[in-house]
Amino acid sequence: PAGLAVERFHKAFQVGDKETIRALLADDAMIVEGGIDRSADIYVSGHLKEDIIYFSHVTSTAKEINVSIIDDIAIAVTVSHVSGVYKNEEVDELMYETLVLKNSNGQWKIAHIHWSS
Repeated sequence: PAGLAVERFHKAFQVGDKETIRALLADDAMIVEGGIDRSADIYVSGHLKEDIIYFSHVTSTAKEINVSIIDDIAIAVTVSHVSGVYKNEEVDELMYETLVLKNSNGQWKIAHIHWSS
């Protein structure tokens, strides 16, 4: 289900699994994080590398995950505590994530991501 796709997505970031991240993104996914990447391929070929490096330097622990499903759309809101050292700066903050997933042919794909901290 949609919750499993969210878990797989989070685990893929923890281990730097670019292929799984891409497989979970819909082709037309929009990723909002300071700016907007308007497709999965744009994100994967650009900003993803920096995000994977960031998550290799910090620990992210989900404190709350709520998934709501309406027909073929799921909305997942996650609150995580992120801590560690990145670029010689201490990180200790809450990160907020909203994922919108769509079910297509029995597969949940992430259509929209919004991250903020």
